[in-house]
Amino acid sequence: MIHRLRIPEVTPRQFPAGRSTRVLAGVAGLPAQRFAMGHSTVYPGGRVPLHQHANEEVYVILRGDGEMTVGGEHITVTEGSAVYLPPGVPHELRNTGGDDLMLMWVYAPATVVDHWAEEEREGRNQQ
Repeated sequence: MIHRLRIPEVTPRQFPAGRSTRVLAGVAGLPAQRFAMGHSTVYPGGRVPLHQHANEEVYVILRGDGEMTVGGEHITVTEGSAVYLPPGVPHELRNTGGDDLMLMWVYAPATVVDHWAEEEREGRNQQ
């Protein structure tokens, strides 16, 4: 059986740090069992806040310009950049451009990482 979805048809989850995320596989969407995969749009001035988790992860920048901090090192990312994020290493992404920054991400194992709920709680507390 073939499983298929279209990214624009997946309802995005909005985060208070200025991004939306669509989970495409793993914990929702396509039935991957060993990894999770998604698509995020980081709005101008938005970010994926500093966090860490036990999953290994890769970000692939599809469009836009940003800056990442990985384990205390700062790098610039642009369209076509792919960045490996080892388990347990703090990392964050900031959109430094004037347009949306779009990325695909994949991590293993397939779980919902804790920082999503933490970010949403912090956003509610700041309102």
